[in-house]
Amino acid sequence: MIESADTTQQVWAAMLVSDNYRQAPQLAPFESLTLVGKSSVDEVKYEAKAVGKDADAVKSAVDQFNSTLVQAKDELTQQAQQLPSAQPTADFLSSIEIKSDGTNATGTGVMKKPAN
Repeated sequence: MIESADTTQQVWAAMLVSDNYRQAPQLAPFESLTLVGKSSVDEVKYEAKAVGKDADAVKSAVDQFNSTLVQAKDELTQQAQQLPSAQPTADFLSSIEIKSDGTNATGTGVMKKPAN
């Protein structure tokens, strides 16, 4: 599992989904997940991959996650109007894209680094 993630990057994770984690609806259809964050001068690009066995269950989990993400984006965008320090997180949530393709799910997102 670890070999499937780019461990040369500063941020990486690899996970086999245990029965405890499968209790969360968004994780239930997945067997494994990896996450890599590729750092550049001004941002970190995150790439996540998840593998399941049932294409319909994977699509449903991705749809659920995307629905939750839309709500979080809306709430945080409203908060950022009153609390500017929330803007970087709102921008990060707005950059996230999650898709399913058969039994695989992929996601990307970009976190801007603070200006010095």
